[in-house]
Amino acid sequence: MKKRVFKVPVIGDVEVTLVQVEGKEDEESVMKILKRVKYDDKAGIDYIRDNIKNENYDGGDTLYCMNIRKIVVVFFIFTCEEEREAVYGHEKRHIEDRILKYFSIDDIETNALLAGFLSKEFYKFKKNKL
Repeated sequence: MKKRVFKVPVIGDVEVTLVQVEGKEDEESVMKILKRVKYDDKAGIDYIRDNIKNENYDGGDTLYCMNIRKIVVVFFIFTCEEEREAVYGHEKRHIEDRILKYFSIDDIETNALLAGFLSKEFYKFKKNKL
């Protein structure tokens, strides 16, 4: 399992955790991370657990609890770089939408700055830079 934790500065110090599942053996570690989010949708957690157990690929899921300002994104195994980039873009957008909605931000420049910041963090995660 690969993990990166960072805070989104200025916009409420939201903590984001990106997790890359590398195999079935990561299930327990991922479940511990998800407990920190205090996400109360059992179906969402079961979905992630099932995807890990079944070694499903080319997908991800974003869980969040904005009351405590935590977001966790779990990525499943990827078959190729093209799929990785597509899923990264998809899940990154979920992070943006959750943050912007929670803080009632409707400003094009702030939206773009957030997108750029998250792109850098996803790049560091991909390259495994701490």
